[in-house]
Amino acid sequence: MPFQSLLNTMGAINDVHITLIELAAEKKQAIIDKRLDTLSRITKQESALLKRIGELEGQRNETIAKVLLSKGYRASLKVAISDLAKIIFNPEDKEMLLESGRRLMSSIHTLREANELNQQLIQHSLDYINFSVDLLKGPFEENEVIYHNPHQKSLGAARSGLFDTRG
Repeated sequence: MPFQSLLNTMGAINDVHITLIELAAEKKQAIIDKRLDTLSRITKQESALLKRIGELEGQRNETIAKVLLSKGYRASLKVAISDLAKIIFNPEDKEMLLESGRRLMSSIHTLREANELNQQLIQHSLDYINFSVDLLKGPFEENEVIYHNPHQKSLGAARSGLFDTRG
């Protein structure tokens, strides 16, 4: 039955999203602890899971088309779960479909929030790194920004940072 297959596919998509949420929590701790090896492993796992979501979304779209055809409607690629529920007349089936959609939307929302937090943590880490590099380079000299002939001696004082890469 296409309807049960749709519910199974949506459940599988939700399960993958829950796994991504768990990985996002692990990623958060890896970012905080600065464990790059763990961060790399998590990123690879996320890539594989995102590929799986793409496959499941394709199955979901095919199953929705079958459900629409079985109800006498034209198959369409852009059908929302709420729209599909309008053509399901069995109240139990309709409620199962809507509940499955709510669970999936809740998981997506939770994952989005976790990803935004991780993005902020990474941005803070990058800001700290840039700040540290600026401290090591020393004070900024206005005339260093303007191009000048490299063979001509500079009249200004050289930068007094710990790492002066211009020999």
